[in-house]
Amino acid sequence: MGEIKKFRPDLDSQSIEWINRLSDWAASQQKRGFVTRMHQALIGSIVLNPEIMVNAITEIRQVEGGQTKSQDLASFIYPLEASLRLTAMKNPEIWGKPDDPLSTASWRAVDIINILVNCRSEVVKNARENTMAKNMPHRAALVLKILKEVGLSDKPINLIELGSSSGLILTALQNQSKFSTWFRESSVVQPEIQNQEFMPLKDIRALGIDLNPPSDDWVLACTDDDKLRTEIQNFMKTFGDERVNVIRGDALKITELEPVKQMLTEKDSRRLVIFIGMFLYQLPKEKLESLKRKLSEIISDTNGVLIIADSRWIFDKIPTWNCWAENSEKVISPVLKINEKPLWGWATEDQWPTNLKFLV
Repeated sequence: MGEIKKFRPDLDSQSIEWINRLSDWAASQQKRGFVTRMHQALIGSIVLNPEIMVNAITEIRQVEGGQTKSQDLASFIYPLEASLRLTAMKNPEIWGKPDDPLSTASWRAVDIINILVNCRSEVVKNARENTMAKNMPHRAALVLKILKEVGLSDKPINLIELGSSSGLILTALQNQSKFSTWFRESSVVQPEIQNQEFMPLKDIRALGIDLNPPSDDWVLACTDDDKLRTEIQNFMKTFGDERVNVIRGDALKITELEPVKQMLTEKDSRRLVIFIGMFLYQLPKEKLESLKRKLSEIISDTNGVLIIADSRWIFDKIPTWNCWAENSEKVISPVLKINEKPLWGWATEDQWPTNLKFLV
């Protein structure tokens, strides 16, 4: 704090607190190999114009009833960054630069202030109404691997993805043969993963559920890696007429949704599989526990299978990413340790963590 005060003695304590929090977070992201150029620009923008930046962050964190969103920085900083990029893309006359506004490398602190001064309400609205939606179709490879391990590749299945964003993973799974070709041509996937043989799925019906299904523009704005964003855009075009439907719905109330009710009636002829990817870690503890009880009831009643790809943080405060399957009684697949960057490569754990079971 002392160093910041020397540089900007007029900054108030709240501005300095946000600079310090963002600086620590950016440093931790950098250690993990994630893009931090825009994080640094955000820090600089608070120094340049603390009032507009701190007020924008406060508004974005505000929810109904005057409460604030999670203290987890990722839950509102990533949507803020995505909203800035999307707003700049839609307002080229205000962006005023030839650089691609969706690329984090294009951003400086002055650009953030410029967009907020001119489009503040648009930025805040998009950031408040949308969640982080890094919908990477590459992650379908994880699900295919797990389905093979639990012997469901050749069985008729109804597959529901909770927090499915724009449904790209489900689209890949429902068009698995075409996805395999697309996946092998990827420039961002590890060769040892890319070249594996996927067992064809015999019969899959897929349904996506999301609290707020995002537009394709929002998904692309959330993707801060330029190569990855290009590939996702290519996937959207390649599978344009074959996209899986995503319906609006609350994960805690999925049994009230008509398409889900229909799938539940087919439990004797089609195995129910529920997939949750990179979603649970975002939930407050009370919602996480409520969802755990709801899914436990569904999986038990239908003899279904739950596939999770998420952070072990939700179990034991170990910030590693894993993917596994479980039924109502136990973990039934090998536990895959997911590479943190990118999040679609993996290695099988030598020993299964004993505390990973989610269902009760």
